[in-house]
Amino acid sequence: MFPKIPVMTVSGPLALCQLMESTFLNLSGYATLLVTNAARMRLAVGPETKLLEFGLRRSQGADGAMSAARYAYLGGFDSTSNVRRTSVNMR
Repeated sequence: MFPKIPVMTVSGPLALCQLMESTFLNLSGYATLLVTNAARMRLAVGPETKLLEFGLRRSQGADGAMSAARYAYLGGFDSTSNVRRTSVNMR
């Protein structure tokens, strides 16, 4: 993303566009916030330092921890403390 350049344009009926715009802003805002912060941290410490993400306890929403770990990795982090367990049938 670059300053003063639109990421996307939404056009159509006003009510539908307002609903879609809100959804798009919500989905992209969290991702860009985390990726940008992770990239800034990577630039600050340099390429040789290992960066680990420990944000599981502060995540928001049902998929927040997995999303945050994914976005931190995309921004340059090396690893996460988040270990996802596969579901096990406990009968």
